[in-house]
Amino acid sequence: MATRRLFLQGAVGTAALAGTPAIGTTLPANHSYKLLAFIDIAHAQGGPFAAAAHAWGARTVALRGDPLALWHDAVLTSAVQPKAILGLTTQGTLFCLERLGWELGLRVRRRIDHLPAPDGTWRHVAHTDLPAWAPGMLAGAGSDFGLAAASSAFNSSGSAGDCTHAAPPPHPHRNSTPLVTWLLAAPDRA
Repeated sequence: MATRRLFLQGAVGTAALAGTPAIGTTLPANHSYKLLAFIDIAHAQGGPFAAAAHAWGARTVALRGDPLALWHDAVLTSAVQPKAILGLTTQGTLFCLERLGWELGLRVRRRIDHLPAPDGTWRHVAHTDLPAWAPGMLAGAGSDFGLAAASSAFNSSGSAGDCTHAAPPPHPHRNSTPLVTWLLAAPDRA
């Protein structure tokens, strides 16, 4: 039977085999979020997303394959432990990173699924309330929604709800890859 312990042991073992280079800079010591951004650069939206995260002072890391190695290198062995992790990845990668974040007390606080259609348009499904400006910004961005998605997730983090265990919306177009923008952070302690 698979357990969380076996999953994490496998993750650490796999992570020891591969490394992932960073594409950004280190965080300033006074950055309030100590933000880390994971970007799946295999998708066109990754470039604008990475640029936005980098402009906010985040340490940006390119995802090239194994998310377990990325987690090990960018989070577990980092000298600066992130307070929040923002990302634009596939749904499967988020599933893996969400579970790894549990050990650090992190939960999915913001989740926006991006569902491609055969005609090149995208539908955006948020699992918590977005700021009033965000849905129009996402819809108006067309297929270049990386910057809008990063802005929506990062700038609304104070009002983010708990999206842990959120199920992906149905995606009828099997020949395309849905993406998801997400924010992992500690739950509010009110």
